[in-house]
Amino acid sequence: MILRRIASSLKRLDLVSFLIELLLVIAGVLAALQVNNWNEERKDQDGLALSLTRLEAEAKFNIDITQQQIDLINDRRGIWRSAGELLDSCNSTAEGAAVISQAVFELTADFVPSFQLASLDELSRQDRYLNQLSANFRTSLNEYRYRLTEIDDQLIINYGLMWDDHVVRLPVWDADLNLEHSANPLKLAVPVEELCKNTRFRAQFAITRAFVDSADRFSNDLLEVTERFVAEIQREQERPS
Repeated sequence: MILRRIASSLKRLDLVSFLIELLLVIAGVLAALQVNNWNEERKDQDGLALSLTRLEAEAKFNIDITQQQIDLINDRRGIWRSAGELLDSCNSTAEGAAVISQAVFELTADFVPSFQLASLDELSRQDRYLNQLSANFRTSLNEYRYRLTEIDDQLIINYGLMWDDHVVRLPVWDADLNLEHSANPLKLAVPVEELCKNTRFRAQFAITRAFVDSADRFSNDLLEVTERFVAEIQREQERPS
């Protein structure tokens, strides 16, 4: 009788020990999972912080090159006005022809900055980072991306139209292709007296100036959007995780 009671007690002890060991194993697994989840969350937070830092630097670069374009357009307005006045007065001097040639060369310059988009594209593809962003910042991100690509596309279209319609399709130009890349290869193939009476050239000259004015407006618009976006990035960086 006593031996039977002792055996029964030992069995109960074994069961209790087994349950304790099982609970310890489960607790260990749960703790490991929690630590792993914490590590993944920490890794995502660090990755997002790095992405925002890169995005801020990229946006500031785009601000710089946009401002450079605005300054370039403003610096060249003087020669464009002078060329217009020379056309109005039909100035036939060699100096007048040189000013008109230089004005058209500068009007048809490449007014398409090389915007940086790599960090923007990378963040837009990372769902695990996007899910950590505030709703306001996601809205700003989408607005910035849309306006940047829209304006970039429009500037490219304008540049192609300016060069093709003003130079390629107008038979008033000749070119010296032996000059250095930075020099003006354009030269008039007709006298200024004929050029100033060419209604197609006069109309295209006005249209090209309008294209450059639109590039200036696009650039100022993008500058404003990008500066707002940089401020949003900085607010997002300061937001508690």
